[in-house]
Amino acid sequence: MKEIQQIDDGVLIKLLSLINEDELGIEIEVTLTVSGTHISGIIINPITYFDGALQSIQHIKDPTLQRILTNQFEKLKEEYIKEKEDSEDEEFSPNFIHLKDAVFHTAAGQMLHQNCPIWWRGKISSIDGFSLGCHI
Repeated sequence: MKEIQQIDDGVLIKLLSLINEDELGIEIEVTLTVSGTHISGIIINPITYFDGALQSIQHIKDPTLQRILTNQFEKLKEEYIKEKEDSEDEEFSPNFIHLKDAVFHTAAGQMLHQNCPIWWRGKISSIDGFSLGCHI
């Protein structure tokens, strides 16, 4: 049986490369299709994602859990910054996409209920398609 090879979308990769340049501050509205679910939101760079996640963690009522998650997300942010700095001589190809204000809809158009802003992170290889703008 022939093996199916995963091919990343070059257009999406180029778009993410522009957004991931911290000094540019670019954010773009997008609608993604992932396994039949539509996800709309604003593409942001990973640093903005980690900062937003850290803000959200501050609303957790359990102080122990809040402290543990804060420490872990701060470490993840530092690791990302170091990895990006270490690869400055090479092309840094993103593996994940980050959204703020994410909204989820089923293929039938039903909105999946949420009560708070969503900071979403997904694998680029899981994205079936995308369109610019929030179309939901």
